[in-house]
Amino acid sequence: MKENKFRAWDKKYKRMMYKDFYDRNWYTEPDGGKCIKSLHPEDVHDQDLMQYTGLKDKNGVEIYEGDISKNNRDFLYVITWHPSMCAFVQLQWGHTFSDVDFLDMRFNFHEIIGNIYENPELREREV
Repeated sequence: MKENKFRAWDKKYKRMMYKDFYDRNWYTEPDGGKCIKSLHPEDVHDQDLMQYTGLKDKNGVEIYEGDISKNNRDFLYVITWHPSMCAFVQLQWGHTFSDVDFLDMRFNFHEIIGNIYENPELREREV
C-alpha cells in the first residue's frame, strides 16, 4: 500500500516541512523531528504542497514532487504530477509534457540530488 505523505515548502520561512496524511502537524524532518506549531496544515497559502510518489531512488531516498534527479548519463529531471496522465512523471529539463517519462521501477537508475526549492543552483545545469 502506498504511503500518503506530504511535504511543503514554506515560502515565508524558506524551509521544507513534512507531514503524514493522518497527522495534523508539520515537522522539520520526513520522519518526525521538531514539530512546527506556528503553522496550521490548512493554512497553505504561503506553502507549495508536494506529495510523496511512493517510490525511492537507487539509494533508498523517498521521491517527492519537486525533486530533482540525475540519471546515469548525468541528465537532470524534475519530478512532477501530470494531470492528464494521472501519474507522477519525470520531466527532463527544457522539455515539455509531450516528452515525459513515467516514474516507475526503472527509476532505480536515478538519484535524487535535490529539489527545486532548496537547490535553485541546479537550475543552472539545465540541459
